[in-house]
Amino acid sequence: MNIYYVYIHETADGTPFYVGKGKGNRAYKNDQRSESWKQLAKNGYNVHIVKDCMEEQAALDLEYFIINDFRKQFTLANKMARGWKTVKSSKPSPLIGKKKSPEHKAALSAARKGVPNPKLSAAKKGKSIPHLHNEPKTEEHRRNISKAKTGVPNPKMLGDLNPTKRPEVRAKMSASQIGKNVGENNPMFGKSRPDLVERNKIKGKRFWTNGVINKYVLPTETPPEGYWLGVTRKKTIDKKGIAFYTNGVINKMLLPNADIPIGFYKGFTKQRKK
Repeated sequence: MNIYYVYIHETADGTPFYVGKGKGNRAYKNDQRSESWKQLAKNGYNVHIVKDCMEEQAALDLEYFIINDFRKQFTLANKMARGWKTVKSSKPSPLIGKKKSPEHKAALSAARKGVPNPKLSAAKKGKSIPHLHNEPKTEEHRRNISKAKTGVPNPKMLGDLNPTKRPEVRAKMSASQIGKNVGENNPMFGKSRPDLVERNKIKGKRFWTNGVINKYVLPTETPPEGYWLGVTRKKTIDKKGIAFYTNGVINKMLLPNADIPIGFYKGFTKQRKK
């Protein structure tokens, strides 16, 4: 009877720690679990149904396959992941502990096709697998996903998690741009912007300011709110005490009271000519 399914228990951060076969609501029960399972699940867990509507032997085979695939990457509470003497699969692998040949890898890849990745996003966890097969997304589905994510900051890129905030990454990015977009390499070299050319021909342009920013406003345009007619002159900086600091790649000129960036020291790095 096709009443069996294979499930995975994952910790709150999405790490698999148990693979099981069951029927009914077995995947959601906490009783009759091992001590190692209870230890890994003490902070809560998520249930992911890998595949349902299966015969018992087919479910055992899939369970065996997933454990064999996971046991070297994750700490599993399954007994068979530690001992392998209680495996009930009808297809025990003769290659356990051996390096996989290209043919074996190709066979594993073919077997995985159609089986969703157990490390699914949080929005998909806990749903039945018929809704999660790797089917192509419709255009409407893609638009809905894009609309849902618009304006929502990526939690993996906030604050210090953003790799572009790291000094070493910023130094590499800056070094990679040295010599680029210079002269004929600049995509705007020898070109002009027609919109600016026509704008500069218009008479009656006046400067408006908000005390900090100056903006060029045409007679046909409405000045921004909070701006008045005039120009705010930038204050001249007292250059006394200014010194160069470098990280071996980038040179920065800093005022005496400025904070020295991490990884920078007093000095100047000369750029080598290529």
